[in-house]
Amino acid sequence: MERKAAQLWRSVLSFMLIAAVVLTLAEIPAQAGSVVEEIEYNGNGRVGVEFNTDIVYPSLKIVVKTAAGKSLPIRITRKSSRVLRIIVSGFKQGQAYTVTVSGIRRKCGRRNLKVSGKIYTPTYKGCVPLKNAEYDIKDREVEFIFSADVEYRNPRITIKRGSTSYFRKINKKERREIEVSVKALKKGRIYTFTITGIRKKGAKKFGSISGTFRY
Repeated sequence: MERKAAQLWRSVLSFMLIAAVVLTLAEIPAQAGSVVEEIEYNGNGRVGVEFNTDIVYPSLKIVVKTAAGKSLPIRITRKSSRVLRIIVSGFKQGQAYTVTVSGIRRKCGRRNLKVSGKIYTPTYKGCVPLKNAEYDIKDREVEFIFSADVEYRNPRITIKRGSTSYFRKINKKERREIEVSVKALKKGRIYTFTITGIRKKGAKKFGSISGTFRY
């Protein structure tokens, strides 16, 4: 009886040990991914990484690659406990890039982490230089950010995917940006846009700008 009890206890201990190992291994990628709030393209080669917890940088390494696997030169412009900002050389319009950040650690953690995410650069042509087009999923707004002051005259906006229109209304017009309300967009899809009744400040004629962006 005592032998059977000892065997049963050893079996329980073995199961608990295996379960603990499996749980620990399963938590590693979740922990690594959870420190990042957002990786986004901010226009003019600027990329921002925002963390949802305090971070330290024991052996920071940042790699930005094209879809073909080519690494682009980067320069760090800000490194704080919650924000990491870089400038990347060689971005092209309408392309996807992978940003990988390694050698970071939670402020009170012991394990070095590695995180990555994709960013997309918009493509455009027209009378106004576009810096970026960003979609805010919480507010369901698309923000068009310009790299020069602009002026408006009865602006009209379309945002489409195929024959489906997503534009609802203009929420805000400012000299460097215009925010518009849209129906919910789906992640990973490409949308086309056109803005008419706009010009670079000081220009003689009002014109239009059109292009694509990806959420």
